[in-house]
Amino acid sequence: MHIRNKAASALWKFVLVAVGTYGLLDGAGILAGTYLTGFPHMFTNVSNMFAWGYFLVAAIRLVAGKGGGAEAFAPQAKSRFS
Repeated sequence: MHIRNKAASALWKFVLVAVGTYGLLDGAGILAGTYLTGFPHMFTNVSNMFAWGYFLVAAIRLVAGKGGGAEAFAPQAKSRFS
């Protein structure tokens, strides 16, 4: 999805990071007060962590003014997660 408005794009990325943070913490069992040791060994969780990191960096770069042009941050990585 390409959002042309810089503020809306940054907001959307931070919403994705917030929801991803909740999902990762819940999946790891941290929200329940424990930690599931097998959590980082499943491919789905690892790919979710990479996607979370991508959107976090993209949002920070966009807010810092280093992004927001026509091109996406790390388009090769983005195409692998889309």
